[in-house]
Amino acid sequence: MSAEFWSVDMFTHGSFYLGTLFLSILAYLIGSMNAGQILSLFGDKNLGQEGTKNYGATNAGRTYGKKAFALVFIFDTVKALFTAVVLTLVVQIGPSHLKNGGKNSIFYYASIPIAMIFVVVGHSWPLYFNFKGGKGVSTAFGTALSINWAFALIGILVFLFIILTFKKVSLGSLIGTLVGSSLILIFQYFFPPFLVLKWSYSWTTMISAICLCLLVTIRHKSNIQRLISNEESKIKTNVNVSRKK
Repeated sequence: MSAEFWSVDMFTHGSFYLGTLFLSILAYLIGSMNAGQILSLFGDKNLGQEGTKNYGATNAGRTYGKKAFALVFIFDTVKALFTAVVLTLVVQIGPSHLKNGGKNSIFYYASIPIAMIFVVVGHSWPLYFNFKGGKGVSTAFGTALSINWAFALIGILVFLFIILTFKKVSLGSLIGTLVGSSLILIFQYFFPPFLVLKWSYSWTTMISAICLCLLVTIRHKSNIQRLISNEESKIKTNVNVSRKK
């Protein structure tokens, strides 16, 4: 299996890049379905005008309450898992002469980890909502789950520990993402291939892990500045979740 993990044969086929582009665009379009924006459309408050003025789960929780946080978080996480399923099916059920190993191969499993980066890009800069989205944590978590469920769960446990200890969601998001991405980057090769999806047992998952960490960090630039200056707000134990009439 080690030879399969490190395979770079697809780079010798120009059509590989076309297939990767197609999968990446598909992932971006799915990722652009932003739950926070949808909530703002049907709710009585626009997340872009409330709290931290972004369309992620944390700001949804601050604005609408715990149920909204849970719904947005679950939607954006499942969105990434759904994308992974769709991309896998595209590769698996595509015309036989376009599949891996064919002379005119376009769709390769190794393309999927690269394409999955763009579901987070779509969430953060959604095409359907003037490129105004969330900070990518929920969708990055869903992407990590599809790549390696064990490392993703460790990352979310670290996320929860940091929040419970320091009461700062942004700090938990940054450290949890860093831990989960680092585990994928360093140990994916050593993880038993039969415990992960076929496409995630590839060195291209390392590209995905690095990009996921960078994307979440970039989206938290203002939070990092506030953390450094000790001005980042803490989560409140008693939040007024009543809505305007």
